[in-house]
Amino acid sequence: MWRNLLLGLVPVWLAAQGNPDLFTKAPPAIEEALRGRVTAFFEAQQAGKFRQADNYVAEDSKDAYYAAEKPNCKSWKLERLVWEEDFKKARAFTTCDTTMMTITGPLSVKMPLTSHWKIVDGQWFWYLPPQPAVRKTPFGEFRPGPDPKGQPATGLPPKIPTLDEILSQLKLSRNQVAFARGRGGREEVLFTNGSPGPVTLAIDPDPAAGVRATVEKQDLKGGESTKLIFTYTPGPVRLPDEITVALRVEPFTQSMPIKLSFR
Repeated sequence: MWRNLLLGLVPVWLAAQGNPDLFTKAPPAIEEALRGRVTAFFEAQQAGKFRQADNYVAEDSKDAYYAAEKPNCKSWKLERLVWEEDFKKARAFTTCDTTMMTITGPLSVKMPLTSHWKIVDGQWFWYLPPQPAVRKTPFGEFRPGPDPKGQPATGLPPKIPTLDEILSQLKLSRNQVAFARGRGGREEVLFTNGSPGPVTLAIDPDPAAGVRATVEKQDLKGGESTKLIFTYTPGPVRLPDEITVALRVEPFTQSMPIKLSFR
């Protein structure tokens, strides 16, 4: 039972592979087409119409789709699209309002899910990318499918953490940075990924005139840290006393605000 429950959470950590530009905007027609296909796919799944949902599954992934457990979402929301390979592939980050059974009883959760999409003959289709033999999840390493002969079963802890508990493992050393107006300078903030799973970071590189924001290392494994570097070069444009820069943490569809003040 635990293995089946974990399958619903695994896609969240798989999504952090690669180093996409999370701020790339697709042409409106392409984004509209994908949003329409994603919406139709998840609405069919929510209604239990899996044969109808199959119309949106790529031919090379149909067997995997038939075999996979389908999330039982009471409601769902498309949070964000991330584009890849010159808008020929994309990832859809969604949240699923569902109930998970634990040894202490039912637990209502908003479960983040990631689905992969690619263009085939001019249409967007759901597909399953190659799966690693061992996946990292917030519960440790997980081997999908039946346990290999001689391998102990992969278990879960007695209490399944909530999404808020998982997000609390993502930490900033501080969430405010101060600059002296007219003097410029450089400030650093440390981000730590306290979860066992990988994450990908992105930040708006030019949040304001004369302000530059960079992430020293965008792809982090569980337990790793990196620096967020902010530089301020005074210019003719007067900045407001305070601006907010959002650090995006994928695949959690999470934004962590950092305030920059100019005094």
